[in-house]
Amino acid sequence: MSKRVVGLLGCLVFAVLAYAGDVWKDKPYKQWEEKDVQKILRDSPWAKTAMVEAKWRKQSGDGAGRLPQGNTPQGQSSGSGGGMSGAVGGPTGAGQYGGGVTNAADISGPQAGQATFLVRWGSAKTMREAVARMYVLHGNMKEEEADKALAEEPEDYQLTITGLDMTPFLTAEEKDIQAKSYLMLKKEKTRLAPARVTINRKEGAKPDDPQSVTAVVFHFPKKDASGQPVIGVQEKNLEFSCESGGVTVRLSFDLQKMAGAQGPDW
Repeated sequence: MSKRVVGLLGCLVFAVLAYAGDVWKDKPYKQWEEKDVQKILRDSPWAKTAMVEAKWRKQSGDGAGRLPQGNTPQGQSSGSGGGMSGAVGGPTGAGQYGGGVTNAADISGPQAGQATFLVRWGSAKTMREAVARMYVLHGNMKEEEADKALAEEPEDYQLTITGLDMTPFLTAEEKDIQAKSYLMLKKEKTRLAPARVTINRKEGAKPDDPQSVTAVVFHFPKKDASGQPVIGVQEKNLEFSCESGGVTVRLSFDLQKMAGAQGPDW
């Protein structure tokens, strides 16, 4: 399956958008406006930010210790990629597409010594609808095409990490990230390991370019060996954690808030 478009929403600069209610519950996705889509993709129960100490920038000179070119410490993007800004993946799931424009999940924070990563639960229907709506609003997809894509339910849970500076993942092996990643089911006190991890890279980018990694996609099974859901209805929240390049990205998802008009949406 093509990986042409993963990262298409990664150059979204972090911002908190004011909204009176939960747009994902208040109106059908075909009525979402640009601000609604951006709210879901940046600041919703399915999109969480993690700020870490950018230890690699303390190295002298250039390479991994340098801020990505074309961006300020406040996360101003150089604007590459044209029409659509960023991406978590296609409407059928976080890992369907790849490549595309520069990742820019903001290097915000008062110091350049911090880096921010955006973690999205990309396989959730609400998130997939937001991506599909973004494509439609920007003329990259017709509504009937979006409906068809959304009808394809992902077989697994897909979480995606994007960032303006993806240095910790530049030289990582997928199997090593997989071994150091998990979802912690707090009710069951069980760690769920990813079935696989995929590192999506920008075609033609230099290997040491902090933006050459457009996204890291984590695939977690929806069912256990006996066919039972791995995330039961009794779970209220869970923790996602991954380690790479000496950096740990860890945050929690509130499952009770991850709900659309039709109910729980994981």
